[in-house]
Amino acid sequence: WGALGIGLAIFLGATDRPRLPTNLAAKLAKAAGVIALIYGSTLIVGFAGGADDPLRPLAFLRAVPQQTRLEPEFHTRVTTSSALDDALHRARDSRRPVLIEFTADWCATCKSIEKTVFADPAVRARLESVSVIRADVTRSSADTAELMRRYGVVGPPTLIFLRPGDGGEVTGSRSIGELTVEQMLQRLNFKPLNLS
Repeated sequence: WGALGIGLAIFLGATDRPRLPTNLAAKLAKAAGVIALIYGSTLIVGFAGGADDPLRPLAFLRAVPQQTRLEPEFHTRVTTSSALDDALHRARDSRRPVLIEFTADWCATCKSIEKTVFADPAVRARLESVSVIRADVTRSSADTAELMRRYGVVGPPTLIFLRPGDGGEVTGSRSIGELTVEQMLQRLNFKPLNLS
């Protein structure tokens, strides 16, 4: 996108020799070209700095909050069905409800949910009573396909809540796609989760 912006700027004459445009259309084209040049250059700098949001390409320059992810003691990352079985067995022993989060590194919505929903203090406080299992399906393989098939998941992001004890899915609590903090808190207030 950065290269496209710079190309558009060159096409509109932003890099031509400075001379005053004579008509309004030429002036507007030159101004749009300068804006495209600045934005395209900013996108390239953002990409080089590791930014992944084209609307905030320089966000990486801000100080990163200390806790943007769930703490390690609150979650387990799995990539295979056998690892999921082990994590579910440990959760059952602790008699805690389970949240299985299907996520992937290439999933932009997953990153957005992690930065907004999972970083929210109210959500984090509620999740202290839940065993969170992250089913990482970044790599397409037989293992990750089996993980998704097991719960009928089409793709990330998908959140599945399981009851403590029998480990059955809490009816009506599954979340697919975008999620707000309010929606997450509603799901965490389901009676079968025993979090209230």
